Amino acid sequence: MDGIPITPKLLQEKYDWLKRYLKTDMLCLDEELERMPVLMQEASEASAVVNEINDAEKERRSIIYAQACARLRDSAPAGSKAPSEAQVASAAQLDPEYLAQLEIHQNARLDAALWTAMVDSMRTKAYSLQTAGGLINSGFITKDYIRDRRREEIRAATPPINRAAFNAPPVGGA
Repeated sequence: MDGIPITPKLLQEKYDWLKRYLKTDMLCLDEELERMPVLMQEASEASAVVNEINDAEKERRSIIYAQACARLRDSAPAGSKAPSEAQVASAAQLDPEYLAQLEIHQNARLDAALWTAMVDSMRTKAYSLQTAGGLINSGFITKDYIRDRRREEIRAATPPINRAAFNAPPVGGA
């Protein structure tokens, strides 16, 4: 399951847009701080909408379950013994309409969990930006340190040059 991104089905474009801003760029701390309130607002609003949809789907699932139970109780042939509540509850969970609604509710629940995680991630980023700003203001972290760190990250991510591929003579050789 590693490497397979899980994204919500509801508001997927907004989720992907917000996800791009989760990484903190210390060289652009001012821009990050300016952008943060908008990102928090967007993530919170989307999370609220998805949570409302999740609650509505949960309620709809309960209604469909109750309707399936009522149908099963009423479907007993005349003169025969009525099914027990355990039998009704068991059979209602196998009702096709209930199963379809259960899947819809499970997807809505997953979306709500993903959006809640996005809001939590934005809160964590906001706290990290606040902490980084304090460390920079106090002089504990300098711009030179941030630049040097960025160069190290770039060098680590860049693959080494294979001189043999260019048919170049070895350095210092004839």
